Amino acid sequence: EFALFVAFFPQLVAGPIVRASEFLPQLIRRPRLDPAAIGTGLAMILAGLVKKMVIADSIRHRIVDPFFAAPEQYGLIEVVVSLWSFYFQLYCDFSGYTDVAIGAALLFGFALPVNFDRPGMTCSPLEHWQRWHITLQNWLRDYAYFPLRGSKKYLFEGGVEGHGVVHAATDTLVPAAARGTTYAELMHLVDLTPTLLEGV
Repeated sequence: EFALFVAFFPQLVAGPIVRASEFLPQLIRRPRLDPAAIGTGLAMILAGLVKKMVIADSIRHRIVDPFFAAPEQYGLIEVVVSLWSFYFQLYCDFSGYTDVAIGAALLFGFALPVNFDRPGMTCSPLEHWQRWHITLQNWLRDYAYFPLRGSKKYLFEGGVEGHGVVHAATDTLVPAAARGTTYAELMHLVDLTPTLLEGV
């Protein structure tokens, strides 16, 4: 069971991050070929491929890469459009892959946790991060923030100040780095973080 858990290929490379407590109970019963689940899985795989290969890759090559190659050449409106395009590219890239992973698991009769819950349709930064790469947020919370600081109150009592800045920055940079974001793009995100936090 442990070998199957660590080698289950749909979520092996980049997520969603599946815990043993979520996956192993599904091994108690023999997976069945469910026509409804297969249909849903195929639809999710198709949607994920469109997100990743059509939308995300097109945005990256046509807008994001040219902007980060020479950002000083662009005006304010172009900078805003490029940064929003970068955000949308990251969303389609990461959520597209996890859609494929979840869909592939459904073809084998296994259910993986939801990883993105329409984060762009939120009204606050807090709600946005609660819906963005949910399994990674939960993993960082349980295995990084709480163990290192030892207290939930210590982490969140400062809002966007103090330790909240580290929280917000890590939640932005870790998923970006995991998806192969270039060094230059990460450095631009780091440079922009103080400005964005001042706006908040």
